[in-house]
Amino acid sequence: MIFGIMMTKHDGEEPQEEKTTPQQYTLLGGSVALFGILFYAIQKAEFVPAAFNPGVDNTKEIGLQMYTMHVIPFEIISLLLTVAFIGAIVLAKKEEE
Repeated sequence: MIFGIMMTKHDGEEPQEEKTTPQQYTLLGGSVALFGILFYAIQKAEFVPAAFNPGVDNTKEIGLQMYTMHVIPFEIISLLLTVAFIGAIVLAKKEEE
């Protein structure tokens, strides 16, 4: 995210004041309702403490899992991040021209 922000050009213009619309009130109401539902669900949830077993070498196990069983999602994420970074560079170059 930091690289994407650094690569885009931001003008020093002040944002214009916008009038509130009915969609903004609906969005606010939906956000408050979602927060209320999540708050209620978290309050009613029962979290049972589990026994913690730290293991001997977690780093090795994470590496084995990531590069054996989860190698395809790992590669897809790396390609997605590369495309996003290249897209940020292209957008930054278009603004300069």
